[in-house]
Amino acid sequence: MSETRTTGWKCAIMITVSCQVTKADVLAFACQYYAESPTIRRQVRNTTIMTSLTTGALTGFIIGKGSGFTAGVVMFFLIGIAIAAMFPSYYRSYMSRSAEKIYA
Repeated sequence: MSETRTTGWKCAIMITVSCQVTKADVLAFACQYYAESPTIRRQVRNTTIMTSLTTGALTGFIIGKGSGFTAGVVMFFLIGIAIAAMFPSYYRSYMSRSAEKIYA
C-alpha cells in the first residue's frame, strides 16, 4: 500500500524574464572570465615570468658581451622588471581584442 501526501498549495508560479544579450555583454563576460579564472591567471603568471627571464637574460647577455658583466646583470634585472610590470596589462588588452574578434 502506498501513501500519497498532498499539500494545501497547488499553484505553480511561472516567471518569464526576457533580456537582450549584446556584444558588449558577451565581451564583459569574457573579460571577467579571463580575469578570475585560476587556469588563465596561472598561465599569465608563468608567461610573465618566463618572458621576463628570457628577454632579460638575452639583453643582459648581449650587453654583457660588449660592456662587461655588471652592465649585463643590471640590464637583466631592469628589462625583466619592466616586462613583468607591462605584460599583464598587455595580455588583458590582447584578450579583449581577441574576444571582440571572436564575437564580432
